Amino acid sequence: MSPGFVDSWTQVGSGRGLTAFTPSPTMKLDYWLQDAGGRARPEWSVVVTTPGAFSDHYPVINSYTIR
Repeated sequence: MSPGFVDSWTQVGSGRGLTAFTPSPTMKLDYWLQDAGGRARPEWSVVVTTPGAFSDHYPVINSYTIR
Protein backbone atom coordinates (compact mmCIF):
# COMPACT_ATOMS: atom_id res chain seq x y z
CA MET A 1 0.00 0.00 0.00
CA SER A 2 3.06 2.26 0.19
CA PRO A 3 3.65 5.03 -0.64
CA GLY A 4 0.00 6.16 -0.80
CA PHE A 5 -1.00 4.82 2.62
CA VAL A 6 0.64 4.53 6.05
CA ASP A 7 -0.16 2.07 8.86
CA SER A 8 -1.74 4.27 11.54
CA TRP A 9 -0.27 2.06 14.28
CA THR A 10 3.21 3.37 13.41
CA GLN A 11 1.93 6.92 13.97
CA VAL A 12 -0.10 6.67 17.19
CA GLY A 13 -0.05 3.07 18.46
CA SER A 14 1.85 1.85 21.48
CA GLY A 15 3.83 -1.38 21.69
CA ARG A 16 4.09 -3.94 18.91
CA GLY A 17 0.40 -4.02 17.91
CA LEU A 18 0.27 -7.80 17.50
CA THR A 19 -3.23 -9.05 16.67
CA ALA A 20 -3.01 -12.71 15.57
CA PHE A 21 -3.25 -15.39 16.85
CA THR A 22 -5.17 -15.18 20.11
CA PRO A 23 -4.79 -15.61 23.02
CA SER A 24 -1.01 -15.00 22.62
CA PRO A 25 -0.53 -13.00 19.39
CA THR A 26 2.70 -13.46 17.48
CA MET A 27 1.89 -11.54 14.26
CA LYS A 28 0.46 -8.21 13.14
CA LEU A 29 -2.17 -8.97 10.50
CA ASP A 30 -4.78 -6.26 11.13
CA TYR A 31 -4.33 -2.67 10.00
CA TRP A 32 -6.05 0.70 9.78
CA LEU A 33 -4.42 2.86 7.13
CA GLN A 34 -4.14 6.61 6.70
CA ASP A 35 -3.47 8.46 3.49
CA ALA A 36 0.15 9.55 3.12
CA GLY A 37 -1.05 13.09 2.37
CA GLY A 38 -2.35 13.46 5.93
CA ARG A 39 -6.01 14.22 5.16
CA ALA A 40 -7.11 11.38 7.47
CA ARG A 41 -4.97 11.83 10.59
CA PRO A 42 -5.09 9.14 13.30
CA GLU A 43 -5.58 10.39 16.86
CA TRP A 44 -5.18 7.06 18.67
CA SER A 45 -5.09 3.33 18.01
CA VAL A 46 -5.60 0.37 20.37
CA VAL A 47 -5.64 -3.42 20.10
CA VAL A 48 -8.66 -4.71 22.06
CA THR A 49 -7.61 -7.73 24.12
CA THR A 50 -10.58 -7.99 26.51
CA PRO A 51 -12.24 -11.40 26.92
CA GLY A 52 -15.12 -12.37 24.69
CA ALA A 53 -13.37 -12.55 21.32
CA PHE A 54 -14.89 -14.96 18.79
CA SER A 55 -11.99 -14.76 16.40
CA ASP A 56 -8.35 -15.79 16.25
CA HIS A 57 -7.51 -12.07 15.82
CA TYR A 58 -7.84 -9.18 18.24
CA PRO A 59 -9.67 -6.14 16.79
CA VAL A 60 -7.93 -2.82 16.26
CA ILE A 61 -9.86 0.40 16.97
CA ASN A 62 -8.73 3.81 15.69
CA SER A 63 -9.95 7.37 15.89
CA TYR A 64 -9.28 9.71 12.95
CA THR A 65 -9.57 13.41 12.26
CA ILE A 66 -10.60 14.01 8.63
CA ARG A 67 -9.58 17.27 6.98
